[in-house]
Formats: sequence, structure tokens, C-alpha cells
Amino acid sequence: MADRYILMERPTNTRSFEAVNLLATLPVVNGGGGAFHDIGGLGVNVHIIDNVSPSGPRLATIADSDVAALNSSRSPIVAVKEAFLPRLERLNSQPALLEGDALPMDRREVVFTVRDSTSDRPLKGVTVVAYWDVSQKAGAKGVTSADGTVRLFVKQLRIEQLLLLPEGTYWSRSLTNVSFSEAFTIQLDPITLPYSDALHFYYGNSSFNEKLGVRVGVLDTGCGPHTSLNLISGRNTVTGEDPGAFDDWHFHGTHVAGIVGARRTSPDSISGMAPAVQIVPYRIFGLGQDSASNYSILKALVFAAETRCDVVNLSVGGGAEDDVVKEAIRDARENGMLVVLAAGNDSRAPVRYPAAYPDAVAVSAMGRLGTFPSSACESLQVLFPPKATLPQEFIAAASNIGTQIAFTAPGVGIVSTLPGDRFGAETGTSMAAPVVTGWAACALSQNEAIFSSPRDRARSDAILKLLQLGAIKQGFGAEYEGFGMPEPYSGNIA
Repeated sequence: MADRYILMERPTNTRSFEAVNLLATLPVVNGGGGAFHDIGGLGVNVHIIDNVSPSGPRLATIADSDVAALNSSRSPIVAVKEAFLPRLERLNSQPALLEGDALPMDRREVVFTVRDSTSDRPLKGVTVVAYWDVSQKAGAKGVTSADGTVRLFVKQLRIEQLLLLPEGTYWSRSLTNVSFSEAFTIQLDPITLPYSDALHFYYGNSSFNEKLGVRVGVLDTGCGPHTSLNLISGRNTVTGEDPGAFDDWHFHGTHVAGIVGARRTSPDSISGMAPAVQIVPYRIFGLGQDSASNYSILKALVFAAETRCDVVNLSVGGGAEDDVVKEAIRDARENGMLVVLAAGNDSRAPVRYPAAYPDAVAVSAMGRLGTFPSSACESLQVLFPPKATLPQEFIAAASNIGTQIAFTAPGVGIVSTLPGDRFGAETGTSMAAPVVTGWAACALSQNEAIFSSPRDRARSDAILKLLQLGAIKQGFGAEYEGFGMPEPYSGNIA
């Protein structure tokens, strides 16, 4: 039996020239063409599928019987099995126990209709989740069709919690203890811009210096198209896909990128933390896939260093500790880049990998009362304790916490860009991390000495130090907020 493995240098604090030289002898195949190679000294035959660079790591198919030889003490390289990291789930969108695939006789069919509250037109693409037992996460889920309807088979005609999650341009909605018959109609309110969400409440002006040329890498589902984003290049690092296909097939990456650096193009658009910052999108999620290979993440971080990115945002999380991603983040720091990661959305669970790695900058999500409609699903994120210095502030109920948290940032009901020049609101640590990423871009753009310094570990450490000195404690405690949140009056957005 053969599985896919990553051939790479043995993790150490110094480069192994023997490993580099051996990797350089392996075929260069550029994204899935495939080539066989016999590593004679080890008696191993590998099938190379993809490579990062002529002397960099390779993705290969290797027989299980040959892996031990590659990982033996006499081998200068190691074979690490390919693993996949999930995209952080959209909050509230998936019941943990989704009943409805098999339909018992006691189920009732209910037609839910979702309409625009101002025009009364039907809304397509709204995810409707009906929980009849919230404690057990037992419920049914569906998505509205072009006529705004979805049919769900429910256990009873009284639902403990009904959630409506639109694709964008509308606020979500949460209802509790809903009773109905065989039909139920709900209206959603459109998001009207400009809107003072938590991001824009705290960050009303920007200190970003566009002239210095700060560059941010966004590793996600792709970015754009969107006229508010300054996308200077990009790359798809998924093995077997077109390297030039880095448009966003989902929405997550575009939303993240807008928080980092959207520029206001009209009164009814929005701006990000560092408006018009150069954004390099790296699509690490294959088309329609909910997880990203550790190899596609490794490739993206290598290319980000080659493209001279200064800060990298990575909103993924989950799974076991992984040497490939751990080393890739360490190498990024050694190449002068700060790597900012979402802490995870597991309801105050420990910080997820890869945000938990020592060289990562992990960010939790906070929110502020009054910056989202009380009827929206964002209201479910309001949870005390801990109590902040200001009574309106809270750490999102879904946010992970722990000693690895470096900063907290607004991540509840954040309005940002969506593909196709649209805008929408999302919630989670995926939204908080790019606030810190954009803040880092602002801080670096004001410090030419650090920006122009050699791209090494001292440079990435200096960027991090700038943020630590500029953070403001909100009174949540270190395991919730680390050094605090970006200081509201320096690095603010326009």
C-alpha cells in the first residue's frame, strides 16, 4: 500500500546541506505530473507528485514498507505523511448531531420561506438550521432555493432555536422557542452601509503608509474578485490545480482579505485595517474542499517568503500537531515574516493547532454590544465571564482560549468583502486574526527601519514587539486576550 508523504529536511535548528543536496536530485514535476525516482543509497523508490522548489520539499507517493528507511537515522531527509487541516467552520451552520438523513415516521415536513424585510423578495442561498434539542445539537438543516423556500423534516412543531445564515449582504437571525404549523415565513434585514460594526467602532482612521510597500499574504480559499482589494498577484498551491487559479471559490478568504486591507471605493463600501495594502492571495483549499493539505500550506509559506510578504494570515485550525506546518511557520519567522493565526472556534476550548505552535501569533475573538443587531446570530456569542474593563465588551462564546493567545481583536459581526463586489457580516476567530494582521501592516508601514531590515528572525521578532508594545489590555485576563487588543487610536481605519 502507498500513501502520500512530504519529503523534507529533518527538523533541526540548522540547515542540512546533505538533505538539501539529496532533495535537489529528486525530479522537478511542478504540480502533479509525477515522476519516479530511486533513492539508491536508501534503497527506496518514490513517485514524486509535486515540489516547492528545485531543492525544496517534495510531495511523493511512497510504499508503506519504504517509509521506515526514509525515516531511519542514516537518512538526511524524513517522510511525513500528508495531513489535512479543516477550514474553520462558519459558526452555527452545522448541528453536531444532524438528524434528518433517515426520516422516521414521526417527522413533520415544514416549508420555511425566507424573504427580504424591505422588498419582500425571496432570498436564495440562506442556510436554515432548526434545533429541536439545543443541548444535544439535534436538528435539521437546509438551504433555500430560488423561491426562498426550504423543506425540513422536523421532530416537532416547536423548535428551541431557529438560525438563518445568509450568504451575504443580509444580517443573520436567531429565534428561540418558535412554534409553527406546516409553513413558516421569516424576514431578514439587509446590511446597509456604512455600518459601525465592532471593527469600525474601534478603528475609525488609518495610520497605514501605502508608500512603503508593505505586503500581506492571505492563505485561504482564495481572494476576490473584488474592486476594494489591492490584489497584486497570487498562487494556487493545491497539488494538481492550476497555479493561476487563486480567485475565491467560497467566500472566507475574500472576507478575511477585506478585514486586512479593503479600500473604500464609495460611501456604501467598507475599508479594512490597512486600506489598499498589497495583498497576495494563496489558495490552499482545493475547489469545493473543506480542508487544506499541510503540503499546500507549506508551499504557500515558501512562496510568501519568495514574494517578500511581511505578514501572513492563516485562518485554519484543527487536527493533531504536525511537523510540516510547525516547521513551515518557524521557517516563515526565520525569513522575517510574522504569521498570524485564528485560535479556533470551539467554545473556549484550548487553542487549536497550528495557532498553538510557539512561532505562531494566536488571536482570540472579542465583541462589543451594540455593534450588531440583537436579533442576529451574533447575539449567541455574548458570554460572561470574564468581565472586561468596559461592560459592553466580551470574549466571543465560540472563541478558543489559552496560554498561547497573543492578542484579542474584534471578531463578532464583522462586515467585510465578499466575492463579486459584495459585502457581508461574519463571526469567528477567522475574522479576529486579520484585524491583527492588518494592524501589523499598519505598524510596520510606520517603521522604515524594521521594514528595511534583513529578512530574518530578528525582523519578525521586531514586528511582534511593535504589536506587543501597542496592545491595550481590556481586562479579560491573559488566557483570553494575551497582550490585549490593537490600540484603538493608532493604526485605525478610514
